[in-house]
Amino acid sequence: VPCRIAEAEPSLREVIRYAQGKGANRDVTPELFLAVAIHNAPEKGSEALSIFTSVFDHYERNSVPTLGPRSELWARASWSRLLRRLDRVPEAEAQEAAIWYVCLTSCISFAHSRISSRRLIVTGPLPYSPAKIKALMIENR
Repeated sequence: VPCRIAEAEPSLREVIRYAQGKGANRDVTPELFLAVAIHNAPEKGSEALSIFTSVFDHYERNSVPTLGPRSELWARASWSRLLRRLDRVPEAEAQEAAIWYVCLTSCISFAHSRISSRRLIVTGPLPYSPAKIKALMIENR
């Protein structure tokens, strides 16, 4: 099923504009969704790149409330694909490493339960299966 996030671009822009007009604390989620929505449009690639960079800098520096592993993985995978299209492979690889780090920390945070390590890896709380994570990082063609 193809993702239809690109259709949400006008609404996401309005949500961001409204929040900025109200002087609200920065909520990175609609900004990340906007970056994902526009990252495949060649004429908007530089805007998406700027949004991804700004949002993740803010997210990592300010200890903002967590995005949730699925949202973070989805956004980072989109960012990685955009970076690869722009031939910025080392930066894309850094995002791919961050994706695996998010997955592993999701498992580790769950590891305090009584589940064995082997069972945790096979059936554990990964936000996505390893195959799905790899597919997220591959360019949609």
